[in-house]
Amino acid sequence: MAKMNDIAWIFPCLVCLAGTSVFPADGVAGLPTSGKTIGHTKVQAVDANFTVTTRYATALEVQWEVYPNDEIQYCSLDIIHGSTLDTRDCLQATTKMAEKSADSVLDYSKKYGKNNAIASKFNGEAFSPLNLQSKLNGKNFWYEKEVERDTSFMDQLDEGRGNSVVFYNITGLDVCTPYDLELTIIPLGYETDSYYYEGALEKEYTGPDETLPPKQLSCSISEQNEDIWIFSWQDPMNDCPTSKFNVSWTAQSRWSSDFAGSGLPIITTEHKIEFSDYLPYADYFFSVSAVHYNVTSDNGTTVCTSPERAPSAPQNVRATDYDQTSLLVEWDAPVAANGIIKSYVVFMNNSKESISVDVISQDTFYEATGLESCLNYSIEVVAVNGAGYGPPSDMITHFFKAEGKNRLLYQSINSIGSNLFIFSVQI
Repeated sequence: MAKMNDIAWIFPCLVCLAGTSVFPADGVAGLPTSGKTIGHTKVQAVDANFTVTTRYATALEVQWEVYPNDEIQYCSLDIIHGSTLDTRDCLQATTKMAEKSADSVLDYSKKYGKNNAIASKFNGEAFSPLNLQSKLNGKNFWYEKEVERDTSFMDQLDEGRGNSVVFYNITGLDVCTPYDLELTIIPLGYETDSYYYEGALEKEYTGPDETLPPKQLSCSISEQNEDIWIFSWQDPMNDCPTSKFNVSWTAQSRWSSDFAGSGLPIITTEHKIEFSDYLPYADYFFSVSAVHYNVTSDNGTTVCTSPERAPSAPQNVRATDYDQTSLLVEWDAPVAANGIIKSYVVFMNNSKESISVDVISQDTFYEATGLESCLNYSIEVVAVNGAGYGPPSDMITHFFKAEGKNRLLYQSINSIGSNLFIFSVQI
């Protein structure tokens, strides 16, 4: 009788299988949870950890994960851009075992085979195999009939299986274009506590044209700090970010052939380089390329002239008496002009007055006139360029005692016979 009772229990299940209408039940992302469901039930969806690994100009490399012992019977990848839908068969993807993957411990599958379902009495005392009809409704997989989900079965599913990483190249895409991706994977064979894989991504961009260099190369002074000079650029294509850039430069001073420099190539993820210790008033020859994963674009180049900075101090200031009221002040140009010298300022101070004179030229001398003799004069010289005033020269002190050219105050010429007499007074 006990045997007959078991058979009688299975038979109504089979009858119910054929006569019940299909209705959806919400699936839960991740592994299925334990619990009883009655009627037609949607198979639980497993998160496939669907991600984009590499972006190319006309392709996206994606990856997902499946359990290592699964034999896949259906793999569909929908590629959506606007109103355009392109569905790809992804059964031929490349699979690689993840590290520390474990062998399957699905004892029930080994015992009854993958195409069998778990059927149990309501008290959960016994299990018996039951072929369970399944169907794909759109992208949702459904199974039918009353089933009991066994918690230990799910623990084995969760803990006993490692993952296989699957790589797939989506080719034939447009450059720098966003795509929505929807992945559906159905393993071969199902149990009532079975599953299918799903994954979805939104607005995944393909890369830019890999040959295009960065654009809008420019130089400017920082708005926050006028001592910082900035070289900047933009991505090769709008709305298509670049992962990193290679930047290099050389510099040649415009005020001296003895001043030049170069920068070691650098790699940056920023769209600018800031210079605080740049060579002033020099031609900088910049080169920058975009790096799209393992592909480097052509170089974008530009030439910028760096800002002037205040000049260094004039050198070797000296003074010479010129005549009774004039003094000649001379100096050497600054070692670092740091721009174009526009003028000099000569400061002369004595115990009675202070004198400052603008020498509006690049001449390195000045004749001071109308001076009072027998006084000490303190003398400094400052150079001026487009950035402003530089520091003063070393101060010198000169005692002006009016020992310059003699001045003729009186002269008398007399002739006596064949002799010529000249009488003069000079001071």
